[in-house]
Formats: sequence, C-alpha cells, structure tokens
Amino acid sequence: MTPGTRLGPYEIVAPIGAGGMGEVYKARDTRLDRAVAIKILPAEFAHNAQFKLRFEREAKTISQLSHPNICTLFDVGENYLVMELLDGETLADRLARGSLPLADVLRFGTQIAGALARAHRAGIVHRDLKPGNIMLTKSGTKLLDFGLAKGGGQPPTAVPDLTQQRPLTEEGVILGTIQYMAPEQLEGVEADARTDIFALGTILYEMSTGKRAFEGKTRTSLIAAIVSANPKPIGEMHPLTPPAFEHVVTKCLEKDPEARWQSAQDVAEELRWISDAAPESARRPSASWWPLVFAAAVLSLVIGAAIGAWFVLRTSRPPVVYSEINAPEGTSYNFETTAAVLSPDGKMLATVAKPIEGSNQIYVRLLDSPVAHALKGSENAMFLFWSPDSKSIGFFADGFLKRIDAVAGSAERIADASNPRGGSWGKDDTIIFSPTPASPVYAVSANGGAVRQITELNISRGDTSHRFPSFLPDGKHFLAYIQGPYGSGNVLLASIDSRETRVIMTADSAPLFVQPNHVLFVRDGTLRAQRFDLRSLQPVGTAFSIAEHMQTSSTLNFSNISASTNGLLSYVTGGSSTVSTLTFFDVTGKAVGTVGQPSDQLDPAMSPDGHAVAFSRADAGGMTMDVWMNDLRRGVETRLTFSPANEFGPVWSPDSKSIAFTSFDRHPGDIFVKRVDGTGPGELVLADRRRKVPSAWSRDGNYIIYQTLTPGAAWDIEALSLRDRKVIPLVHAPASELFGQLSPDDRWLAFVSSESGKSEIYVQPFPSGSQRWQISGGGGTMPRWRRDGRELYYCSLDGKLMAAAIHSDKTFAADAPRMLFAPHIRLTAGVNRIQYDVAADGRFLINVSSPESRTVPVTLIQNWTARLGRTSP
Repeated sequence: MTPGTRLGPYEIVAPIGAGGMGEVYKARDTRLDRAVAIKILPAEFAHNAQFKLRFEREAKTISQLSHPNICTLFDVGENYLVMELLDGETLADRLARGSLPLADVLRFGTQIAGALARAHRAGIVHRDLKPGNIMLTKSGTKLLDFGLAKGGGQPPTAVPDLTQQRPLTEEGVILGTIQYMAPEQLEGVEADARTDIFALGTILYEMSTGKRAFEGKTRTSLIAAIVSANPKPIGEMHPLTPPAFEHVVTKCLEKDPEARWQSAQDVAEELRWISDAAPESARRPSASWWPLVFAAAVLSLVIGAAIGAWFVLRTSRPPVVYSEINAPEGTSYNFETTAAVLSPDGKMLATVAKPIEGSNQIYVRLLDSPVAHALKGSENAMFLFWSPDSKSIGFFADGFLKRIDAVAGSAERIADASNPRGGSWGKDDTIIFSPTPASPVYAVSANGGAVRQITELNISRGDTSHRFPSFLPDGKHFLAYIQGPYGSGNVLLASIDSRETRVIMTADSAPLFVQPNHVLFVRDGTLRAQRFDLRSLQPVGTAFSIAEHMQTSSTLNFSNISASTNGLLSYVTGGSSTVSTLTFFDVTGKAVGTVGQPSDQLDPAMSPDGHAVAFSRADAGGMTMDVWMNDLRRGVETRLTFSPANEFGPVWSPDSKSIAFTSFDRHPGDIFVKRVDGTGPGELVLADRRRKVPSAWSRDGNYIIYQTLTPGAAWDIEALSLRDRKVIPLVHAPASELFGQLSPDDRWLAFVSSESGKSEIYVQPFPSGSQRWQISGGGGTMPRWRRDGRELYYCSLDGKLMAAAIHSDKTFAADAPRMLFAPHIRLTAGVNRIQYDVAADGRFLINVSSPESRTVPVTLIQNWTARLGRTSP
C-alpha cells in the first residue's frame, strides 16, 4: 500500500515489514493523531477462508489479553488489525549480533514468561513462539503474532504450513522456525501451555549462548535433534552461568511435557529469583575474570552449606495441608463480596452465604466442627473483617458499618457507609474503612462516635478512591489499594496519625498484611506473598507464588484472601465463581432461551429495536471489563470497546444505533457515546473528577440519565442534556440515589433511594417536580419499566423479581407490588448496576448466576508459610 492510502480513519505512512501471513505498515490514526501499526491480510489470502479465519482468530485472541509485555490491539477492520506501534527491534535481529548479557537474558526471559502466563491463564497457547515474534523496546519485551494461537474460545483451524514465513524454496527459513518447536508439535500431538514452555527454553538458551539449542543441516536431521538430542550445556560455553539458570532452561527443554515446568508463571518466578540473587558481576562488566571464578567457587561452598541447613529445616517443618470448605448446607457463597475470613486466632471461619430463600447472612463455624451457624442481624452483609481478639466481626450492610458478636449475633451500627469498600480493625479498637467507591480512608471507634478522615486522595496522581485497608501490627500504619492511576503503583502505605502516604508496590487487588512479616496480594491472577520489613515499612526481596487462577473482582479490586496468626490461609480460585448466563424468561419464570456463552458479565441492556443485547464482560483474567454486543439475529458477539482500562455500563440510544457507557481510560467515570457500527473510542460527552455510570437515555434522544458519586459523598442522579451539554440535578440528597430509569413517555423517573435506611423504589416527575411516590415495601433495587409504561419492575433484596401496576394517565398511582418469580439473578453487592432488562415482547433478559458459581469451595491451607521459597504446584 502506498503512503496516503486510507483504511477507515487510518492513513498509511510507510511499510514496516511483511511475512507470509501479513503486511505491516506504520500508519496515523487521524482522529487521535497518534502513530499505530496496521497488519493487513495480503490480497492473495483475503479470499482464502482458512487464512482469513486465522487472521480473525488473531484479532479475537489479542483482544482477550491485556498485559504490558503483549502487543496491544487498538482496533479491527475488514482484513486488517490496528496495533500499538513499537519502537525497537526483534529479538531475532538482536541475536544476529550474538548472545545477550545475563542480566538482559533474565529480565527479558522473565517478561516473556510472564506474558505467556497471562495468555495461558486465558486458555490461549501461542504455538509459534520464536525470536522473530518478540520485540525488544525501551520498556521491555512485547510478544507478537497470535495468529497460530489456539484456545481462548477460538476453535482450531487447519491452515497448511502454519509456521512458514516465506516461500517453501527458502529451506533455511523453514528450519529457523522449526528450531523452536516442541517434540510433540513435530509429532502432531495437540499443543498445550507446556509446548510454549519448550519454545521459551530454546529462546533462553539462544539468548544466553548466541547459538540455537538444536541444529541440523536438513529438515530431517533438525527434527531428529529436537526429538532425541540434548543441547550442549550452557555452562560449558559460559562457565559463570548460574547453575539455577541452567536448571531452568534444561527443565524447559525436557522432551516429555510432563517433565517440563508446568506453568510459565513458575518459570517467570524462577528467573526473577535468579535475577534478584545474582551477584553484582552478573549485572555489570568486570575488569577481571579470575576473581569472579574464585568468587563463584566460594559462593558454591556457601550455597552448599545453605542447602544442607535448608534440608535440615525442611525436614523438620510441619507439612502443608490443603483442604476445601463448602458453603453451609442449604446455602451458596456470595463471591461478589467476602466469601470467607479466618479469625486472627485461627479457630473460626466467618463466611457470607445466601440461603435458597432469603438474603446474604454471616455464617460462623469452628474449624474443628462441620456445622456453621447464622448470625442473627447480619442480613445483607458484605466485606467482613475480624476484631483482633477474634470475638467480634465488622461488616457492612444496608448503608452502614456494623459490628456483631461472633457467637451471639445482634448487630450494632457504628457509622454511615453508603456503598463501602472494606475495613480493618486495629488493636486499640480503631476501625478504618472506605465508605464509598470514591472516598479516602476514614477512622472511627469500634464503639461508635465521630468519624474522621485519614487519607487524602491525590487528584494529580489520579486517585479516585483508597479502599480495602489492612492494618499493620503496630495498629497505626496500614496498607490500602489506590483505585485510579492505571499502570502505576497502587498499594498505599498510610498512618492513622498522619496524612503522609507513599506508594510502595503494585497489585491487581487489595493487599493483606499477615503476621509476622508478609503481605499477600494478587498480580496477574497469581496469589503472592512478599516479605515486608516492619522497620523500614517496605517490601523486601522477591514475591513467592502461592496459588494461581485467583478470583479477583475487576470492578471492586478485591480478592477473597484471609489469614490467621497461626499459619492458616484461605482463598478462592477459579473464574467459575463469577460466571453468569444471560437468560430469557417469560412472565411465569420459565426459561425460554439464552444469549451467548456463560462468562463473567454484567449490565445486560436490550436495544430498543430488540435486535441486540449490549453487556459488560471481564477479560479472561478477570481484571478489566469492556462493552460487548450480541446481535440476536445472527448470534454473533462483537467487542465494542478496547481500552486497557475498565469500560462498562452500556445504555442504548432510542434509535438503537449508539451506546453510552462509562470509561476509566482518562478518568475513572467519564461518559462516552459510541456508534455500535463505528471504530475508535467514541465521543467523550461528560468528564469530571466524579464517578459516573449511565442508566437510561430519554426517548427524545436528548437526555442521558446517570448516577454520580462525588468523593466523600453519596450517589446522586443527574441528567446530561446532549443539545447544550448542561448537567441537570435530578435527585440530590444525603442518602444514596441510584438506577435512574425513565418511563417510556419520559414523564416519570424511577430510582432507588436509601433515605429510609433501606434501599427502596421511588418515582418522581421528570425532569422536575416536588412529589415522590414509594413503590416498594421491604426493600427494592434495580427498577425497569415495561415497554408500555404500565408496569414497573424491580428486584427485592433477596433476589425476587417484583412488579407494580402503574396508572399515570392524569396523575401518578401505583398498585401494591406482587412477586413474579425468583430467578438466580446475579446480585452484585457493592456494584451498582442493573442485572436484567425487559424486551418489547414482555420477556425478561436476566443475568443468571450459573450453577457452578454457587458451588466453588474455599481453599484452606495449614502451615502455608512452608510454601515460601518453593515454586507453585
């Protein structure tokens, strides 16, 4: 393609390179005025169904992956992909100049292994890992070309000569690709994650030696070498190679997949450990070689002695024991908030569970007993935390911070907390907590009283909340999660005696300090333990992996982790704990069909014309959400947003051509509008420092209704006039108001308010009026209008779908609500979005919690600290 050629909004600038399956060009995004890379399917393949399917599969695969060492996909078009433009060189080009320094081998190897681990957690196997598919940039490595990947929901396809880069006559190039294949690939056995680990081993070998692990003058001799020969030991070519590194590479290159490393995350952790433990000589050039040999010999003696001492200690340690704890009989865990919290003394386990009939409650069981008992007065509980003496439990419910006796029950209110994000109980009976999703940390006495602010949101850094605090042993300092600054440090160290804070590390969810000296946190789906120095108040050394596939909430930044002071650890793994299915029901409660596949999804919204459903879906790692659409006529799903930050909460325009949604791309809580047939990020229509989530779009097309949260305040409801971009306050009060829904004739606004102390459904005139009518009794949430405006639906607090007949010809009146049926609707405590919609034909589309979501157990480890220093199982 010649410079100046346009592909939609992209203008070709210059060619970058070409291979057998794609031509790559530098281009300019004319809307955002940024440079991008465009990969184009060559014309000779554009009508080949197999090659086109591979090209499409690459786009779908990359769209599921968000990782700093994986090339980001920005957009897709007809036969082209738009990706970030990388400034650097391929690893193949760098290796043409010889081997790399050990420090670079360890750094790049750790990054490549981490990127593979991210793909493998999404069920994606690369299958074509080689130096030519790895870019070296100023910020590190970038993994490219997922065209041959399998998994991630994409079916395999039979494409001939998949690894070919140029015509078959170039025999040497074919050999160069085969060099990195695992034996099972050459034998036609289905590839899995361990196939990529073999290829990683060949790359580590080549980076450290400058030579390929396997050589052959012919295709046949090369295949024979891969299948049956072993490469020359690295130590013979480079005597100063750390034995631990040679061990990592050798184990990657095992012929039998069962004998290899089973997890790329384990390889990353091993390489990171070697890098941290490497002598200074491995990090900078030395003027003398012999002193290093002598140092290596002395180091080997020290290591030998250490290994002997470790063996004595290891054999005297108590065993690590794993067990599983299921929900109390007749209940299911509520994994949207706290699933299980161990008492500090390790004798009890408190859980949040939901009976078949009823609302969430706290259940407490002694660990030496199979029976759990419900605590009276703990209805609608979320985000549990224990008192230091293991006698009481702090929790949140119905807009308040509360405490309850762990044996007798009977809850007491402590402070207001309209939409909380966690708390922690200190040794002097101080409780620190975050009362809303947009607030700093506050403190209050466990006995009640005045509430005082502790932390200050750093607006210039991009903070939008400090959440899920965790006290350190001194009862003064604590850790908290910073929501807001994307891609930077986000674990805050603070004190109840000072407003001074500092950022100390990164994590994907809230950290938990565990006595005597470790911080537990989740990063890239893996639960890790990091030693923490209580004198310097800094993390020390390398984090060790404890468990993989951790369940983490992308919207709450919360993981189900707890630990006691006597060596017990509890956690929850598996994406199935948040799986739900979009299901159609008739008015009698009979399921009459489903939309798409079960996944971690929220916010279903039917288009006004009834042809499509928009929804928010978490990525494969559960860390960020994007807006998707399912075309009901064709059964085809399309991803509509592509930012690496959270984007969610779709609301349809009345003509079914556009959606409004919330984006965290610039500030957490901006509102964008995007055409569903368009490309790019969409149009920014409302941006400020408040959090905003759209909930309705008026039939005349002018007003977008949204709920907004000002830091330190409660949720309010406003309208944005699209004609003049003016903001109109609709419901502002000290209590929280949510879920504004306009009647089909735009006369009435239904919403939820907690002004009575419990969430209830109200209706008032739109856009203004002094009257207000209460619809629900006994609690209600998630209002939706019937398409003719003659009924108002809502969900009771225990999950029943309710209906109230509406009479509004002259004035407004409503009949007493009646129950329709009780679906297993996904009730997301703390996530304020509606989980169902109503079609024009009267059917209900409900986000139903899948059966497996209600049966995932809590994992309990005894003597978990004995795991430190080992690799993951």
